[in-house]
Amino acid sequence: MSIQYTFDDVKKAVEDNNLYMSDADMKLAQQNPSVGMGIVSSKLGYLSAKTDTERAKYNAQAESYRSSAGSYVGGSDGSQYLPFLQTPDSFSYDEAPTYNSQWADTNKQTYEQIKDYAPFEYDVEKPVYTDSYAGTADELLDTIVNHGDFSYDHNTDPNYKAYAKQYRREGERATADTLAKAAANTGGIASTAAVTAAQQAGNYYGAQLADKLPQLYDAAYNRWLDEFTLKQNKLAAVQGERANERDKYLSDVAQWESDRDFAAQQHNDQYDKLVNALGYGMAMEQTDYDRYRDTVDQHNAKQQFMYDQLLDTIGYKQQEDAARLDKAINAFNTVGDTSLLEAEGINPAWYLEQVETQKQREEQEVLLAQMQANADINYTNAQIAALQYDTEIAALDYDVIGTERLLSRDEWERAKAVGNPSAVIAGCNTYEEYVALFNG
Repeated sequence: MSIQYTFDDVKKAVEDNNLYMSDADMKLAQQNPSVGMGIVSSKLGYLSAKTDTERAKYNAQAESYRSSAGSYVGGSDGSQYLPFLQTPDSFSYDEAPTYNSQWADTNKQTYEQIKDYAPFEYDVEKPVYTDSYAGTADELLDTIVNHGDFSYDHNTDPNYKAYAKQYRREGERATADTLAKAAANTGGIASTAAVTAAQQAGNYYGAQLADKLPQLYDAAYNRWLDEFTLKQNKLAAVQGERANERDKYLSDVAQWESDRDFAAQQHNDQYDKLVNALGYGMAMEQTDYDRYRDTVDQHNAKQQFMYDQLLDTIGYKQQEDAARLDKAINAFNTVGDTSLLEAEGINPAWYLEQVETQKQREEQEVLLAQMQANADINYTNAQIAALQYDTEIAALDYDVIGTERLLSRDEWERAKAVGNPSAVIAGCNTYEEYVALFNG
């Protein structure tokens, strides 16, 4: 695990070892203490080096820290500040626009309201019909149905009995008065004529009673009819109240349904209002997002334009630097002039070391390529020999091959013990390994 240094650690190391650190090195160390400690370590190595080669190595090490983390070099002795040309990686992008819609939270809340919107419920109890007069109406109807047909018996008619008593009394009185008058006229002796006259007077009142019978019949019928009509009127009145009660119930139900429908409409209108609000909010949020995308596109176009400008500048400067570096290298290689290399911040000794390292690397690559080619040839020869070897072993046994074959009896048995040579060749890197496998 790498050690995590602080800027205080760097300053302490500089003071303890009495080192010189340029302002650029100290600024870089403040930004990246680990890189700063790397430069300190390189300086200590540089100071303790015994040869120019060693000093060049430590200078190159310090320059590597500076160039990788700070985009500058310190020159041949590390005391300078030679900034690098900008690279594509050093391009600083402006902060990209951020998307922030004022509708997002509102839309989320509206959506949650819609998702949790409860179904419509009407908690007002529906009116219940109660027929308060049903019993009374049934009773009245029963009395009407069972009222019976009209019949008249004067013997049971109280009015007739009263008239009969009255006319009987009047008849008796008339008979008595007639007999009394007749007797007075005849000296107290009732004659046949007097008796007849008295009977006629009594019969008169009997006839008067008989004449009352039609009147009494009509009166009895009218009483029966009035009673029937009264019952009908009562039933009609009760039915009227029942109808009023029913009408009131129907009116109450209609009002209840109207109130319920109105409440349901309000409930649905509120839901539709939320849906419409969400639709409007989503449209506005999309508008915000489209504006944001336009801003991002403009930002990206501007950044791309600036980046392309940087690439053009870098390309132009790289051409200039390459030409200047070629001139410095040519002057060093042809006449030994080191001034141009040093002006570029390149230590000539370090440059020679890099040239030598590159030369050795190229020679090693050529040698490796030649060795690989030879190994491929040997391996191909081994494959050919193995194929021929397999064919001969598969087609002939040792007695047929006899002593004319290159294999001895022991080699034959070893080959059989190893198995099919073509299956083994894949595990051999060279032909020599293959031969050694069978010759043991």
